[in-house]
Amino acid sequence: TCYAGTTKGLVCFTPQNLYAQQPHVVRFEEAIVSNDTSPVNLGGKTKAELSLPHNSNSITVHFSTPQTVYGKQARFNYRLVGHEEEYKELQGTRSVAFGPLPPGDYTLEVIPLSDSEGLNPVCSTLCISIMPPWHTSWWACLLWATILTGVAAGIYCIYRHRKTMQSELTLQQEQRVQTEQKYREATQQ
Repeated sequence: TCYAGTTKGLVCFTPQNLYAQQPHVVRFEEAIVSNDTSPVNLGGKTKAELSLPHNSNSITVHFSTPQTVYGKQARFNYRLVGHEEEYKELQGTRSVAFGPLPPGDYTLEVIPLSDSEGLNPVCSTLCISIMPPWHTSWWACLLWATILTGVAAGIYCIYRHRKTMQSELTLQQEQRVQTEQKYREATQQ
């Protein structure tokens, strides 16, 4: 048994209890995203969410596991639901890269593997949402439809106005011709 003083008080650590405690999980630490200069901190959570714009679609996710249990040659099964349906094995590294991914919703599932008995590994999940470009969203389509309808209505109004003006001009010319004819007839009489 080992006792250590921390800022939160005295902590007791027993290596034998490491195997008997909660199930072992992968903790997501950070994600490096294309077009970003700094990594996104995922806070060491076992269930995390990440929302990205459409142009940030290449992702490298770094995660961690208990070093005392899994060691340097840790193995993992992972898959990106929505992109890959089969689990793949990863050994010796604690990061996985994907990209470029099309817009959509994905779930990264990572399970630590161990040869030791008594460990109960649990699947950790990272929900990744890549937003579609703004010009393909429903409100943008509605905006485009409104603009096109407005332009079409404007063109129609201009066309009707020109036709009305032409008919009025034709009517005025006919009236002038009739008036001139009446004036000639009156002057001839």
